[in-house]
Amino acid sequence: MDKLAKFLEKAYPRMATTLESNLKQRCFDNYEVFWEEEREEIGEFGLLKTSYNFYEANLAVHKALN
Repeated sequence: MDKLAKFLEKAYPRMATTLESNLKQRCFDNYEVFWEEEREEIGEFGLLKTSYNFYEANLAVHKALN
């Protein structure tokens, strides 16, 4: 939990700024949601597999940003 708390303390100012700026955006003011759209069921179509190591890539990006 300490790591989560530290992350939130570090990330909160930027997240708060972004959320507050989103409140001021007016690009969707006249947008109307059509909830009555017909939707077909979505099922599993296939499974993609890769040998790419996303964990290592994420570590490299994290190191580069810090």
